[in-house]
Amino acid sequence: MISQQVCVVSDTSPLSAMAKMGWLPWLQERWGKVLVPGEVWRELSEIGDPDALAALDAARRDEWLEVRCGHHVNRPEFADLHAGEVEAIAMAIELRAAWLIVDDGDARRVALTLGLRIIGVLGMIVWAKQHGKVANALDCIAELRRITRFRISDEVLARIAIDLRESP
Repeated sequence: MISQQVCVVSDTSPLSAMAKMGWLPWLQERWGKVLVPGEVWRELSEIGDPDALAALDAARRDEWLEVRCGHHVNRPEFADLHAGEVEAIAMAIELRAAWLIVDDGDARRVALTLGLRIIGVLGMIVWAKQHGKVANALDCIAELRRITRFRISDEVLARIAIDLRESP
């Protein structure tokens, strides 16, 4: 069930990870539609995982994952970001998105300084646990790390375990 239809923009790495893990449906269920800048879609096409690419293509065909032309913006705070991150942040600002889905630390810091509300794969795992999609968030994170080499600090992992009352 879609909780509400809001403007949500995603960067590359969360979509890639969630596609590899089979978790893309969570995005559709939570928001109904997710917007993807053109550069992000180009980057996704290079992830090299046929099953993940097929899942992304299916989401696009089903029209809940919508690719939109973005534009590169030259701002000093974007200097150290990748093109997909720049387009995702710029699109989120332009469209006044309710959420930006982003995992990269530098991109998250820039997005927060620009007043954007962010979430990443870990936030989606927490959401999935809270909504009964998964039994154990820490098991999901362990599998995510194994399959995608996702990096997470021990401090963040411990905070999630405490917040969700799970044992590492």
